[in-house]
Amino acid sequence: MEFDATFIVSIVSFILFVLIMNKILYKPILDIIEKRKLYFEENKDLTQTNNNKTQAILEACEEKISSAKNVSRNITSSGLLDAKTKKDEIIKNAKDISFRKNKEKINKVLEEKEQLKEELNSKTDELSDLIVSKILKEGKDV
Repeated sequence: MEFDATFIVSIVSFILFVLIMNKILYKPILDIIEKRKLYFEENKDLTQTNNNKTQAILEACEEKISSAKNVSRNITSSGLLDAKTKKDEIIKNAKDISFRKNKEKINKVLEEKEQLKEELNSKTDELSDLIVSKILKEGKDV
């Protein structure tokens, strides 16, 4: 095997090529890859922190919503109870008023009935007196 100058020049040029490529191409690409890797790792931690914060906020919101629903249910049920109580009171008052008015009207009708009876009796007495006087008058004329 012979080693001549071409072989040595080829080896030297290959070594220079590798060194130049390492300096110009490989090292910047490896630096970029390393920077991206660090960027993703940093953002992964930040993302995990933000996810944890978001989950905590979401749980707090759900708890507030649940609490608000319970409060609204309590308000609604107490409002319904108040409304039912007021309704029952209004109906009772209306029934009482109606009963009193009916009672007054019945009493008024009974009073009118008694007045009419008395008036009828007095008219009957007058009519009887008139009939008797006419009969007696006719009897005198005969």
